[in-house]
Amino acid sequence: MTCRQFTAALIRTGMLSDATGKTWINMDNGNFNFADKIKFDGTNFSIQLGNGNSVEQEIQDSINNYKDTVNKELDDIKDAMDNLGDTLDEAFKDGIINEAEAIAIKQQIQNLEIEKKDIDSVYNSLYSNADLTGIAKNNLYNAKASYNTAHTNLINAINDAIADKKISTDENTLVKRAFANYGTALATFRTRNEEALDAIANKKKQDAIQYTDTQFNILDGKIQSKITSADAQSNRRTDC
Repeated sequence: MTCRQFTAALIRTGMLSDATGKTWINMDNGNFNFADKIKFDGTNFSIQLGNGNSVEQEIQDSINNYKDTVNKELDDIKDAMDNLGDTLDEAFKDGIINEAEAIAIKQQIQNLEIEKKDIDSVYNSLYSNADLTGIAKNNLYNAKASYNTAHTNLINAINDAIADKKISTDENTLVKRAFANYGTALATFRTRNEEALDAIANKKKQDAIQYTDTQFNILDGKIQSKITSADAQSNRRTDC
């Protein structure tokens, strides 16, 4: 006896698989694998893109690349801060600021200001990202505000100290303290940047999963509709 049609609605358990075993659906637990392109193992849902990466990996790679850019800017301003510190240490040795030393200090301050503008640009781009919300966004804001204050205090401390071309012990102490606070604020800002980027990555991954879940539910609805239609037709005629 040969059957012309087999109704999928009759299958309630076991494995559905193609001839190669690459595409299958486990009817018992809902796990499935469509030729390693779309997979669900009961916990993790993943889609492989044309380049072989999963959506999650593509998102993480993009975030990691941006992290490298941010860290490069933070490294640059750390170098500018260190160079300024070295210049001040040399100039403060004898307690007198000569004309050449004053020019060198001003130049290093300008370099620090230039690097800070790059940091400001990075922050503005990151803070305005629609996927950054909640605690991570607030922490980033507070860290940037603290860094801005530390930057202003450092520049003011240096300018006040060298204004009369003489460096007192108290002025030297204030400048060193301002440098220490600057370093702490910059390190905290770096950490908050990392956290913000991780939060953005997680949000993008969640959105991708939610989107694929929605699309899969739509597809499942269409399949169920076709099965229902096939059952109705089957009831109206003899298939075997």
